[in-house]
Amino acid sequence: MVGKPWDSGDRRAHARAELDFVFVQIDVEVTTGSKRITGNTVNMSRGGVLLRLKQEIPAGLPCVVRFLESKGLVDAEDKPGTVLRSDDLGGYFHVAIEFDRPLDALKLPDESNHQPGR
Repeated sequence: MVGKPWDSGDRRAHARAELDFVFVQIDVEVTTGSKRITGNTVNMSRGGVLLRLKQEIPAGLPCVVRFLESKGLVDAEDKPGTVLRSDDLGGYFHVAIEFDRPLDALKLPDESNHQPGR
């Protein structure tokens, strides 16, 4: 399954879509101040994104997330936001970012046309 609604029982304002990084990984670049960090998405909703990065970004910092190749999943290339948290997972960080404005759309790929490895 390429994308599926996140079913954690939490009360988020926007439904979460978990992205299978093997098939739908989106490469990103995060800029905060003069620092640029590359990584990829773990999961995202219209209101924010969880990223896998090699460097920590402290909570509370403003940033801009650039989707390097959105694969038609998001309607914007650059999204300003604020870092909510950075979790050290040993060798990489999960960094949660809330967008300043929600995405207009978050489109999951049509699984009927999806073929593994493409």
